[in-house]
Amino acid sequence: MFAHKTLKVVLALAGLALPGLAQGPWQVSSVRDHGFASIPALRSELLEVRLNEVTSPATLEVRGGEAGHGACLAVAPDAGTMPALTHGRFDAEGRFAIPVDLAAWSGRSLVAQGFGLEQGLDGRVALRASNGLRISIEAAPSTPAPEAAPAPDFSFLRIDLGPCRGAEAWEQVRERDLVGALTTALNSSGDGLLAKLSGKVMVPVFGPLSLGGSVSYSAKITREADEYLVAIGRDVAVLCGVKATDDVGVEAGIGLGADEIYRFASPGEVARGLLGIGLRQALPNAFSALNTENLARLQHARRAVLGLRASLQALRAARPALGSRVAELAMERILTAAEAAFAVARRAGDALERIAVRLVTEAMFVRESGDGVEARFSLTGELSLKVGSKTFSDAIGFELGGKVNGAYQVTVRTYQSYGASAERIELTLSHAVGASFAAGVKLGSLKEIDVGGAKQANEAGFGRGIEVAMTTTRAIKTVFEERSGSMTRRATTLILKREWKLPVFARETTIEFDAAALGEAGLATLIALSERDGEALRDTLAGISATVTVQDKRTLALKPEVGFDKSGVVVKVGLEASWTDAGPARTTTSSLGAIVQRLRDVAGAAAEAAELARQAVALGAGS
Repeated sequence: MFAHKTLKVVLALAGLALPGLAQGPWQVSSVRDHGFASIPALRSELLEVRLNEVTSPATLEVRGGEAGHGACLAVAPDAGTMPALTHGRFDAEGRFAIPVDLAAWSGRSLVAQGFGLEQGLDGRVALRASNGLRISIEAAPSTPAPEAAPAPDFSFLRIDLGPCRGAEAWEQVRERDLVGALTTALNSSGDGLLAKLSGKVMVPVFGPLSLGGSVSYSAKITREADEYLVAIGRDVAVLCGVKATDDVGVEAGIGLGADEIYRFASPGEVARGLLGIGLRQALPNAFSALNTENLARLQHARRAVLGLRASLQALRAARPALGSRVAELAMERILTAAEAAFAVARRAGDALERIAVRLVTEAMFVRESGDGVEARFSLTGELSLKVGSKTFSDAIGFELGGKVNGAYQVTVRTYQSYGASAERIELTLSHAVGASFAAGVKLGSLKEIDVGGAKQANEAGFGRGIEVAMTTTRAIKTVFEERSGSMTRRATTLILKREWKLPVFARETTIEFDAAALGEAGLATLIALSERDGEALRDTLAGISATVTVQDKRTLALKPEVGFDKSGVVVKVGLEASWTDAGPARTTTSSLGAIVQRLRDVAGAAAEAAELARQAVALGAGS
């Protein structure tokens, strides 16, 4: 039991615990580190150490351990020196924390690493180690630096993105460091990872008219400020399409969708929660059975079996003499075999109970991380146009095309814990209009056949496209919050959003303002609109304050699609895997009148688009 002896050494040095916090201003930064090579322990991806500055005093925490098992935190100025060690036990949430004196470390750096005991299925105890964490603590300047004045123009033409860390995240994936890869890929608010599987079937019913449907499943991890959201979604739609010509098509649909949303505090908790979320999606009935009541029943049954073994031992000790050596030997063999069977059953029961305890713990963790659901109902329409195509052979082709689409959508987002009523509800009504242009390569059987004098596609291929798109969304969002047992309307916000998407870059501009302020100027606004008086409209809206947020995003996506079109029957299966690396969200406040005037400036909008395209091309060349 080498790991157990190692933990004894750790516990013997426990008197070097860190003192409490001394209050004061600091600038703290932290990066992941390899930890202490002098403490032999197996690496665990579920254990994570971090600094919690929100608590008072500040604390170092190791998370992801088994409740009630031994825990230890090691701290030193660098990974090559003997660390100070503090021991204890993981609490019911698998957390162990110690206070840290930031004042004592001011102007220096420290390395921290967590350790915990873990019992394997064979009953052996092993010492597991978390990631290392290097923390730098610097005294804040005596006078705060002045804040930069907001840009006078809300367009923020300069692309603001940090260095691309995709190669670093990929290397961590290859090293099977899931927590490290999530930390690197989701290092700022707005970053996201998406995996989506979709399918579509269209069947001709009369002439150019086709009916069909689509279904998609998605898993998305996004960072929101300092927290991480995991959304598991399903969408279905009923579609109706008309193929006007070989190059022009129209499609409309009615769709329903919903997301289950979970909120986690760190990448380590995300990695831990994915196990329970996967179990809930794959085996919902088994997940429902993972609770403390059923665990108590299992433990009661085990105690009953152990009681039978005790009865067997008592019988063996008090059995009367049989008077025959042959009978005595036969009885001894029967009792010995029963003892051996009980020993095997006990070991199996111990392993089963450990598995059950761990699964129940993970299921409870996922339930406690539940953050509500999002439900969607949408009406969609799409006009597709093939601009041109070129077939190089029966197996390789090139195609240019465009789409114009629109949608009306009702979205209901509830914020609620597992098994509890909603604490907050957001109701959003939105209308979106978008246009896109795509260039794609097709691989497969692209040969056309002659049916009744007309050319008809009869292909099965693999498509991958490069797309440029622009989407404009108008929405009204109303927020309700629970107060005194009932839902009360808190605020209503009008939202205007515009998004540009290029192959490696996207920019999202959002304008938000209070609907109540617009309502107060409603009559004057209607008069100005009816008279088409631009000056009067600008003056009316000048007193309404609006918040403008611009955020640039680096996008890396793979969207393969496999399908066939045989005698008008279209079947497609697509896969999407993407990573969004968001830059800082730049926010300014302006009057709604100034924003309307800016939007009416056609020359300014053209200059903005040209400059944005130039920078995006440079960004793509740099990537």
